[in-house]
Amino acid sequence: MSGSREELTYFIKGSSPDPYIVQISLSPFSISCTCVAAGHNVPCKHRTIILQGGDPGIIKGDTSKLTSVNEAAEASGVFGLLNDYDSAKSAEKFASSLSDKAFKKYRDARLRLLQGQLKTDKVVVKAMGELDASIEALVPAIEKTKAAQKALGEVYMPSYMEAAR
Repeated sequence: MSGSREELTYFIKGSSPDPYIVQISLSPFSISCTCVAAGHNVPCKHRTIILQGGDPGIIKGDTSKLTSVNEAAEASGVFGLLNDYDSAKSAEKFASSLSDKAFKKYRDARLRLLQGQLKTDKVVVKAMGELDASIEALVPAIEKTKAAQKALGEVYMPSYMEAAR
């Protein structure tokens, strides 16, 4: 349909008493959802399953169009954006866990020093260096996740209800 914008609306049974509403524009491609995850501007299972051509508990909406949704999603490059986001989020989670471990090591060394269990602060200084290095690795990981989330936000639109607020 050249010149016209095909929009689809699906009502999804979720964990909320009210159904979630997933709205899709096939050209230009965009997709929104009213669930909590979407409200935080992160990928949600409702949108992801529909993008893949699946049915995440659709209670109202034209399910015969799911193949068209999948094809439009593929053509838009959204799957690459989702992969970029997932990779960035995994790297951020890994860097965060290393920072948590480094912080605990520093905290424990500092406590041992304060309690007189260490004769010098060498262990504390080394642990502080490891903590600094882990934070230096975490910051770019967070920035990469934010950038991937922003890129995904060009297609993963906030719900129309959220945009109206």
